[in-house]
Amino acid sequence: MTNLSFETGTYKEYSLNGGETIRINVGDWNIVNRLKEAGKRIDQIIAALDSEPTDKDLVRCDKQVRDEIDSAIICPGACDKAFGQISSIGIAENGSPVGLNFLSALIDQLAKDMKQTVTASEINRSVQNNPLDELDNERTQKYITQSKPQIVKPSESVQSLNLATLTQEERSRLLAKLLGESK
Repeated sequence: MTNLSFETGTYKEYSLNGGETIRINVGDWNIVNRLKEAGKRIDQIIAALDSEPTDKDLVRCDKQVRDEIDSAIICPGACDKAFGQISSIGIAENGSPVGLNFLSALIDQLAKDMKQTVTASEINRSVQNNPLDELDNERTQKYITQSKPQIVKPSESVQSLNLATLTQEERSRLLAKLLGESK
């Protein structure tokens, strides 16, 4: 049998309240959708509880919430590591269920880490030769050797450009425009 070995993303370790750690793939863009859907299902699970739930109802609800969170972040046992034997629907000091506090903290940190991953990815792509850029190495070297470093102070009217929001075609057109080529 032949083994295929390939890069599957950028994993980051998170310490949970200074104790246990979990690993999550911050390069997995579908995690955002899974977390949103899990949040909706968790709301439904909690809303479905009777006004006076039995112990059995509470245990079932806790298990369902834990399963939703673990499944969304593709990290089996994450909830066990995050809050141990405490019920995921138990109320914390801030008045919110423990599981939702965990989800909220995780979403906030994932947003930062995913943005950082995109920025690093964009930098790596701009440095490496990318066949999609439609520039061969010889022409690229010509522009690099001809250009002289300039210090430019941006005026207040200059707007920041987020490369992560551009499509590959838009990036290619921008690069061509910057290099004085027409496309």
